[in-house]
Amino acid sequence: MINNKFIYFSIAFSLLIHFTIIFFLTSKTNDKDIYVVNLSEFREFTFSQPSPPKTKIIKDKPLKKIEEKPLEQKKVLNLEKETKKKDELALKKKETEKQIEKIDERIEKIEETKKKQIEKVKTLNNSNEIRQKKIQQQSQKQFSLQKKKSEINNKLLSEYLSFISFEINKMASKSYPIQSIKRREQGTIVSVLTIDKDGKLINVEIKDKAPKRLYKATLKILNLFKFPKPPNDILDKKGYLRIKIPVNFIIK
Repeated sequence: MINNKFIYFSIAFSLLIHFTIIFFLTSKTNDKDIYVVNLSEFREFTFSQPSPPKTKIIKDKPLKKIEEKPLEQKKVLNLEKETKKKDELALKKKETEKQIEKIDERIEKIEETKKKQIEKVKTLNNSNEIRQKKIQQQSQKQFSLQKKKSEINNKLLSEYLSFISFEINKMASKSYPIQSIKRREQGTIVSVLTIDKDGKLINVEIKDKAPKRLYKATLKILNLFKFPKPPNDILDKKGYLRIKIPVNFIIK
């Protein structure tokens, strides 16, 4: 209860203060509005109002007429620009495609030339291989023929030499010198003979000439002996045959 009284009292006190302040202010304003007028010089009193400020009249400049293009023209221009860009892009694409086609053609030509060169190389290699094989076969054949010829020549030569040596040694046994037999002289005299294609004795070479009687006896035998014609296969390029024959003198 005490609090309620205090609140009511404070509200009333604040209202009094506000009323006094308002009254004081209104009294001052009334003092200011009182005018003293001299009746002798009385004239009609008029409140002078201040003249309004002169305003400069600014002439509006004529606005430039902006010719606005209609929307349709803008659209047409935009479409034309787009079509031009598209045409330019299409031309560029065509040019690039043509360049690519040319490059592809060049690459194809290069590949074809490479293939042709490879085929040529292969054919050459094959031909070289075939030639080498042929040469090898020919060389093998020649080698085999030479072997056969050499074997045949060796056989012919051995047969020819065996026949000559047999006949010459047969003659040596019959024409043995008597004085050599008395003195018991015996030995082998090796002679190197050169015979032509007709069987003629052209040259005789004897290194060991001792004993002399046997040496002279071999010369007589070789000069008297009739050599058969040697086969052509065993002759050299000049048409001669060079053989070595031992002449044996043996006392039985």
